[in-house]
Amino acid sequence: MSAGKFETTNLGWRFQQWQQQTGEWIELKLSQLFPESLPNVPDNSNNFPSWDFSWVVRGIGILLLAGMVGLLGRWLWQWLSGVRLRTIDRRSPSPETQKLAVKAWLERSRQQQQKGNYRVACRCLYMAMLQQLDDAKIVPDRPSLTDGEYDRLLQENPKNSAYKVLLETHERLYFGRRKATAQTFDRCQQAYREIEGKS
Repeated sequence: MSAGKFETTNLGWRFQQWQQQTGEWIELKLSQLFPESLPNVPDNSNNFPSWDFSWVVRGIGILLLAGMVGLLGRWLWQWLSGVRLRTIDRRSPSPETQKLAVKAWLERSRQQQQKGNYRVACRCLYMAMLQQLDDAKIVPDRPSLTDGEYDRLLQENPKNSAYKVLLETHERLYFGRRKATAQTFDRCQQAYREIEGKS
């Protein structure tokens, strides 16, 4: 350090000061709560026991620090999860979610199924269903609609059970983070065929 330059503050020093002040406050409160536990001995006596609450202060400090780290970790995880969910949201611009014709979605689904990527293959069927609903003016595509809202809007539709398969599968795969299998894709494909009237 050059002459004349001194460190004015230090995070470790601040924490130590806070720890000491907290310890003194806890010691004061404990002595007020349990005055009978302190012996009635003159102040200058060597027999007066030393009340050392530094372990309590350290413990509280560690708990508070762990709590803050835990809260920060939870907030960070939620934020990162939110970013991940937004990136796979059907309304966000990405190659997987761009607006395509039903035929193009079905072709993508077939390609992904052949690669064994059943999660994306199911999603493509889901996107084809949404585009089909929009094209047929059954439920116009609105970015704000959730899978649950689509389900409610399709309650009276005769093919409601087929729509429900695709909506629930999409919700489980993308928001419940379930793994897609060949059987998952087969169920979605069968549901989509029922929607098209080809079952």
